[in-house]
Amino acid sequence: MGSTPAVVKVYRKGQRKYDLCKKLDPDSALGDAGLMQKAAENLILYSEHTWGYSSSVSEPWETLVGELEHKKSAYAINGNTEVADNLDRILAKKGEVAIRQDRPQHYRIINPHDIPLETTAKIYIEFWEYVDGLNYSLDVPIEVFDLATNEVIPHQVKRIARAYEIEIPLKVQPKEERNVGVRATGRYPNGTSQSHAHIGAEGVEDVLQPGVLREDVACVETAFYRVEFDQKRGITSIIDRKTGKNLVRQDAIYAPFSGIYEVTDIRTSPTEERRRMGRNRKSPATRRYEAHLTDIQIVESGPLFVSLQLDYSLEGTRFYKVFLKLYREINKIEAMVRIHKDSVWEPENLYVSLPFTAGDDEVKYVDKTGCILRPGIDQLPGSNMEFYLIQNGLVMEAGERQVLVAVKDTPLLTFGPLEAKPIQLCDGNNWELNRGETFAWVMNNYWETNFKVDLGGFYEFAFTLSSQEKQTTEAAMRLCEAYNEGLLAFYI
Repeated sequence: MGSTPAVVKVYRKGQRKYDLCKKLDPDSALGDAGLMQKAAENLILYSEHTWGYSSSVSEPWETLVGELEHKKSAYAINGNTEVADNLDRILAKKGEVAIRQDRPQHYRIINPHDIPLETTAKIYIEFWEYVDGLNYSLDVPIEVFDLATNEVIPHQVKRIARAYEIEIPLKVQPKEERNVGVRATGRYPNGTSQSHAHIGAEGVEDVLQPGVLREDVACVETAFYRVEFDQKRGITSIIDRKTGKNLVRQDAIYAPFSGIYEVTDIRTSPTEERRRMGRNRKSPATRRYEAHLTDIQIVESGPLFVSLQLDYSLEGTRFYKVFLKLYREINKIEAMVRIHKDSVWEPENLYVSLPFTAGDDEVKYVDKTGCILRPGIDQLPGSNMEFYLIQNGLVMEAGERQVLVAVKDTPLLTFGPLEAKPIQLCDGNNWELNRGETFAWVMNNYWETNFKVDLGGFYEFAFTLSSQEKQTTEAAMRLCEAYNEGLLAFYI
């Protein structure tokens, strides 16, 4: 998985679309059962373990190596395409229409899940569209409203590559459908004078205001969280305002969502250096680097959320950026980790730190295929504890609280120290590992054969963090799944 993170994202998106088709159309009455069968076959063939030709590490330039890499990728791409085609057919039966000139800005939003959600949906105005006769741009005042009740819904809008993205908060029941519209208001905002100093003549607003929630590069407060930042590390604490508990481990070595890069020099040959690692994924000679914060700034601020960009320098990358979205009135924090990775032949690993905790004596759960387990505890004797292949996320429980981390794009997690060590197999009682620091193992090329050796390129990995009163572990995992799959929103 870690050797082809970009294509794994395509596969996982196809996997989620397949699940959405099953939720929306369990009897295949709206879609095409043949497309679903083809998609299933392709997705199964991609997730089968043979990832490439046997000389992929020793001779990465060989034609057959490249051919098999692209053939393998095609399974994920074709499976994603087929299931996307089927999802389009289902949504067309549910009212979706094509983009066209003079289309009213009306949308249908569906909660396809079996649980109620308080989350957000995204709708779009194409960059060439008109709203009530006005060529839309960010300076045109609009409002989002419920088509059934005319209730105005808060929103926040930003320009993206080919459209304007409008995000709205919603509380939806299981399987609920809502229709919303966008209209121009004609009401342009007026400037308002303040009776206290809050902004300088140069336009920089950097004066603390007593009695209001903070929003600066040292601290951002929402209804649910207080997030504090350090100018050297990044995030230092995330305080759950309901309990006063810090969701970040006090013994965390690395800051939340920061990167850790490992590389091992080749002293023998590319394959022999890897083979000698055995079941480890590094050696005592491995060099380890942590990301160092170089800048932090607020890049978006509106009625729905505030976003910060944290820039890091990290060996092995051209850039490493964390985009943090803090919702003002919704109980979740989203993080996008964006990386421009160098291409190297040496064995390497890249991790994203997830040092979150529910409190003392916590228990961690992950969702393996078909079951939920406690790493280090609920395993067959003698089985692997070095890494775990998960489906949707990680749930931590302590007392009456749960902390959830939905892991959308990268399926490998690892727990405990990163240093090379003798391999310990599971004896069913490894609480030290279960309560160890957590990392998403987003990239690796350390196998000596059959796997892609080149990790160079641009990547984005998404995570959602939330804290809540304790539910069943199964319910918490379903919430992770819903965060990853999201709500469906489309033109009508």
